[in-house]
Amino acid sequence: MYSKIIVTLDGSVYAERALPHAEALAKGLSVKLVLLQVVPYPTVQDQAVEGDWAKEDRDYMGGLSEGLKSRGVDTEIEVLWGPVAQKIVEYADADEQALLVMGSHGRTGLARLAFGSVTEAVLHDVKTTPVLVCRCLSRDSK
Repeated sequence: MYSKIIVTLDGSVYAERALPHAEALAKGLSVKLVLLQVVPYPTVQDQAVEGDWAKEDRDYMGGLSEGLKSRGVDTEIEVLWGPVAQKIVEYADADEQALLVMGSHGRTGLARLAFGSVTEAVLHDVKTTPVLVCRCLSRDSK
């Protein structure tokens, strides 16, 4: 049914709470799990950082990927640069058989009362890809 599972990550514990769901789906369906991170840059001048992806980001995504691979999940890392929601939608909609898994909140955490702004924008703009939104706030979050 699905060719791959795409899970969006931004380095926050909130976004990572969607990862176990994506992992279970990828394992159960025997499909690749794509760890997708979009690095925002607000101006054209900031595009120069694309070739100099921060070491912390590489280590973060690499660590997650290695952990998944050690548990038998076929995993790849995809890093894009630009407007976050737009890049997520473009990447997900490029494969009509993909499933997109996202946390309900990301780096903004509880600063948002409803869905995180990125999740909300993706849900509004995605055209062909089904989206699984995982509630990522615990009862003890403040």
